[in-house]
Amino acid sequence: MRSLLRQFRRAPGRIVASIVALALAVGAIGVLAVPAISEGTLHEAVARDGLADIIVPTTPLDDAQLAAIEAIDNVDVAEGEATVAVELGDGSLTSVIGLGFPDHTMDRLQLTAGRLPASAGEVVTSPNRGAIGDPLVIDGRRHEIVGHGASIWWAADDVVYAPFDTVAERTGGADRLVVTAHDDGEAALRVTSDRIRVVLAETGETYTAFPIYLPNGSTPIDADIDQVSTLIGLLGIFAGGVALVLLAGTTNTLITERTREVAVMRALGARRRPLRRRLRRIAIGITAAALVIGLPLGVVIPNFIARMVLEEFVGTTSWVHLDIAGPSFLASEKSWIDAGASGAFVRTLVELARRHLSHML
Repeated sequence: MRSLLRQFRRAPGRIVASIVALALAVGAIGVLAVPAISEGTLHEAVARDGLADIIVPTTPLDDAQLAAIEAIDNVDVAEGEATVAVELGDGSLTSVIGLGFPDHTMDRLQLTAGRLPASAGEVVTSPNRGAIGDPLVIDGRRHEIVGHGASIWWAADDVVYAPFDTVAERTGGADRLVVTAHDDGEAALRVTSDRIRVVLAETGETYTAFPIYLPNGSTPIDADIDQVSTLIGLLGIFAGGVALVLLAGTTNTLITERTREVAVMRALGARRRPLRRRLRRIAIGITAAALVIGLPLGVVIPNFIARMVLEEFVGTTSWVHLDIAGPSFLASEKSWIDAGASGAFVRTLVELARRHLSHML
């Protein structure tokens, strides 16, 4: 240990450069895990939110037509959703998605705060639309924000979620059909879609756009994530290569310096074994320090990159609202929160810990 410290004091810059270079090379290997981490996290979100196998806009459908579709071979569940384009009170345009709370099995909302709508005047939005308890004017009608959240399909769009009947009053029924199938292979989904089209035609209804197929548990952004992950992997390999070049250069300099010392010590009668042992200790010390730094980097870096990729495409990264300066306020007291600053320190962190614990058990 003392000899290592002596060597470090003699050439701290080169040894630190060697350690950092090797640590980066080790950490860069972890970047290759980004595709697997992203895919695993995304597919967990798909299973959690209930992403459909067939998604298609239709003319308005009623319960009897949905039941007829559900009776088709290979159809597991068929549900209707209602969508309408609206103008909010601030003049911005968005869509309101009508879902059958709380019994719908597809496009399930993942709440980050509040609760699901229970009446016609209640909606769930993203936090950008306002705090829980704030009013939201939609096409001149006043609604109350009772929760914040999103589903994986709509996460990239800042939409508003409302009870199905509220939106269906304007659309005349379900105008978006979502279906899960027993056999979700692409060929089977196309055959099932053709059968659905025939059943709708018998009642005078039809598709209003081409259907979207998500075979074998895939998602609409799988190809995009694969491309981004491949690019990140190539950058990681390049970074690792540069680090190895740097490591080779600094190591070569260290060896050159030690070679001169070894030659002098050999001339003075020193034996080869102690000299080799000294060089070996230096190499082992540099490698051990690099592994201590590089292995955690190899775990942290790919997880961090994967979270950024998923947040960019589907917004699946969890977040909490903690008021530090208290900029968000509720004007009046609600049943679930006091008036004033809306950030909840202890309760939010306790709920976060409770959810993590439930996933671990």
